[in-house]
Amino acid sequence: MRHSSDGDATSGAGEGILVNILARPHTALTWLWALAPTLTCGWGAPVTFGIAAYLHRSRGLLYTCLGYLGLLFLVYFAVSPLAQSTSGTEAISLFVWMLLLLVPTVHAVAIRSRVFAAQLAHEQRTARTNQDTLLHAQQRRGLRSQARVMVANDPMMAQELRIGRPDVPDRTYDDGGVIDLNHVPEELLRSRLAMLSSGDVTAIVQERQASGPFRSLQDLQNRVPISPGALPELREFAVFLP
Repeated sequence: MRHSSDGDATSGAGEGILVNILARPHTALTWLWALAPTLTCGWGAPVTFGIAAYLHRSRGLLYTCLGYLGLLFLVYFAVSPLAQSTSGTEAISLFVWMLLLLVPTVHAVAIRSRVFAAQLAHEQRTARTNQDTLLHAQQRRGLRSQARVMVANDPMMAQELRIGRPDVPDRTYDDGGVIDLNHVPEELLRSRLAMLSSGDVTAIVQERQASGPFRSLQDLQNRVPISPGALPELREFAVFLP
């Protein structure tokens, strides 16, 4: 049992990490935006700040974009040719190019969170919502597992708690949404077990009325030709109380 619990915890943690990754697809793109000047040998700087200027309709960021663009053309058409024709200036040219790589990148990294504040905030809210939804689903699955154990080990207590009986009013015990196939009315079977076809539901109700309650899922399969696609849902949600 301990190994199973450890495995479930590891699986839950892995699912949580996966959800966080999938919920933040744009975060990597914002870092690519910030690192573009370095990755493109400086030529991406005007694009980086042009995108920022467009997103915020910012005149200041537009001037920054044009400034980096002017520096690139100045270095490319003035400093580099001068360095090639004049001995001893290669180091100066290299230093200027390094500045054009690093300065825009440091600048972009510094303002990244402000430029993409709305997008990053939305991703954080989405990640929190997804994490809460995942935890809720896991809790519901745990409640269904507990309900199935109680039905198997203490059916009288399960009946008293109205496990699997959403049709009974004033029910207080949360069973995670399991359905008692022996007692729930036909219309609720149709609405709560979506994978069951109309013919499946009709056959289940007719058989339990004609031959009595089902003892288990295997007993149900032996007596009613259930659609194979419905079996995974039945294993998760169906219980059988006498």
